Amino acid sequence: MLLGDLTYASLSDSENLSGIPVKGSVRQSSFTAAAGYQVVNEPDLSIDALFGARFWQVRASVNTPAPLPIQSASKTESWTDPILAARMNARISPEWSFILYGDIGGFGVGSEKTWQWVGTMNYQLRDDLYLSGGYRQMKVDFDDGRTRVDVEMSGPIIGMTLRF
Repeated sequence: MLLGDLTYASLSDSENLSGIPVKGSVRQSSFTAAAGYQVVNEPDLSIDALFGARFWQVRASVNTPAPLPIQSASKTESWTDPILAARMNARISPEWSFILYGDIGGFGVGSEKTWQWVGTMNYQLRDDLYLSGGYRQMKVDFDDGRTRVDVEMSGPIIGMTLRF
């Protein structure tokens, strides 16, 4: 089996520092690609063991109005983490199922550590198409001595699965 997952988050804030308006923003994107083997294959339950990689890109920027000597600064960091994962898919009716997914990685190769867990309820529209809604929590702790990114994100997710 093959699995791909894309995440994107954009945060920004404005503040007055000693009377000077400052705007900061952070944009994070990650792409996870994994391959695996189905270790349990029952009619209403499957469990998969996976391995793969998660590519990260984080961009931070700060902007101030003219005529300050430094009006803007930005920094972009990218790295790739190896991951180990498990996924369980349980059918609760002909059209409905739920998935629990978790992974852990980094191991000091890219980041110090990264992990996530996802839980979704899924509705089967066709034999090959599912709509999903659920919740995700994801964390990354990256420190290369120059840049530190220690972020935890969580919240609702929506998705679509195409099986082939």
